[in-house]
Amino acid sequence: MRLRFPIALALLLAAALPAACTTTGPIVPYPDVVHVPNPLRLPEGPAREDLLERYSASPNRNPDGLGVLGTIWLNSRMTLVTWPQAQAREARNRIAYARTPAEQQRVLTQAHALYAEHWVFEGVLLGDVDSAVSVDFYQPDGIYIVDDRGRKFLPVAARDADPLTRAQVHSRYGDAHYAYPRLIFPEAAITPRTRAISLYFAALNKRLRFTWAFDPDAPLPDGGSLLDSGRETNRLFPAQ
Repeated sequence: MRLRFPIALALLLAAALPAACTTTGPIVPYPDVVHVPNPLRLPEGPAREDLLERYSASPNRNPDGLGVLGTIWLNSRMTLVTWPQAQAREARNRIAYARTPAEQQRVLTQAHALYAEHWVFEGVLLGDVDSAVSVDFYQPDGIYIVDDRGRKFLPVAARDADPLTRAQVHSRYGDAHYAYPRLIFPEAAITPRTRAISLYFAALNKRLRFTWAFDPDAPLPDGGSLLDSGRETNRLFPAQ
């Protein structure tokens, strides 16, 4: 089954969105470059519980030396969700929603149609301004992937999940707004030859970057000065 029609993709995207609404994000940021196996080379068998953590990255907010794109806080994250992770999630959902065997098979068939031919990124974006944590703020051209060979890919679908609670949390530095983005990219964005990818959000003449390195020797894009990257500001801390 190929998702040639936008309506089919929209249905699969909407069906999986509630699963993303589980947390407001980490207190301590993840690395902005994570070193993980190419997702096409993951071993067969039961999904490892740590895959979601291992494939999560936080942003480098000044990767080009153009200045900090402060719309997104450092506690934000994007996760490359692989098929083993999706299978494990649906196994839990089978119990949570008391699905019959036929219902479970239908869900898995639809999910596999998505994950077999697309790459799915889910995450939590936190920031000071409500509108600036939404994917709409960066559309239509400001969300894209660039791989180690310089190939650029735009998402075939991008939207925010509706939060189950008020999309705002408190910290000792004030209020933080948040959103749950879900991005779907074409299958060609990651191939067996891909050594690294970077996911960019661009706005206001700047951009931020999340990077996944699949090869320890892969050439990675240059980064801006750590001093200028805002690493010690715009972080979510527990309310005091």
